[in-house]
Amino acid sequence: MPVQFFQTLLTTVYNETGIKKSKIESVVKASESQIKHMNDLEAKKQLTILLPMVAQEYGARHEIHRNIIAECIRLIMRKFNFISVSEIREAYREYTSGELNVKGADTYGGEFNVSQMGKILTAYCENRRKVLAEFIKQRDLISEEIQNTKKKKAAIEKFEIDFPKIVLSKRKEITTWSDVPEWWYNSIKKRNWIAFEEGEAAEIFEQAKKLAEIRKKEYEKEKKVKALSGIIDLSSCQTPQAIARKLTVFKKVVQDSSWHPVNRL
Repeated sequence: MPVQFFQTLLTTVYNETGIKKSKIESVVKASESQIKHMNDLEAKKQLTILLPMVAQEYGARHEIHRNIIAECIRLIMRKFNFISVSEIREAYREYTSGELNVKGADTYGGEFNVSQMGKILTAYCENRRKVLAEFIKQRDLISEEIQNTKKKKAAIEKFEIDFPKIVLSKRKEITTWSDVPEWWYNSIKKRNWIAFEEGEAAEIFEQAKKLAEIRKKEYEKEKKVKALSGIIDLSSCQTPQAIARKLTVFKKVVQDSSWHPVNRL
């Protein structure tokens, strides 16, 4: 995972949960070294060394019987093999600092036992699950956002290539200004493919206003005729601005046989 992406995830998860970044990073990195992915003999060897050390570091005052160690290892291998070996010590650190809500896990009389360890690991794993779940959730959301951004960029790049071809091809099928897709105007204008003579734009707009009045009358007439059916074609009623955009493209692009996007670059 790229470093910058990972740091972004840490910040996002922290903002969503309030969990320290160091904790999030520790859990995520530990999840990449799960006990179940280790060789069984190597895992048991490491646990045999670790468990007595952790027991003594966190309250045990007597030597831990090998049967207790063996049962602890069996419990870990069967029920907690999705954590890493190093997380066992971390679980006891968090228990000691009060970060885990555990009852009945004290080492009374300095005695370490399987039940105590199981309760501490269970509480640790519940917290761990929440951290990983939020991390995975945010990772997927950010990954999806990145993919959508890439797709959008690719679509824009494709449109830049295809748009001139679309205009050149479709303009042959257009016979009147009303057939012009209104969105063409902004796309063509953005590319500076239309140049007006002095006063030409104003002249087109005046013509558009007259056409809008005609369309409005047609709409009112149609409205009365179809009032009973409730079906009215709103496309016949357009603003002068909308008509002017379509009319401009019709006059400057469709009707002008010399127009070509390459000549306008």
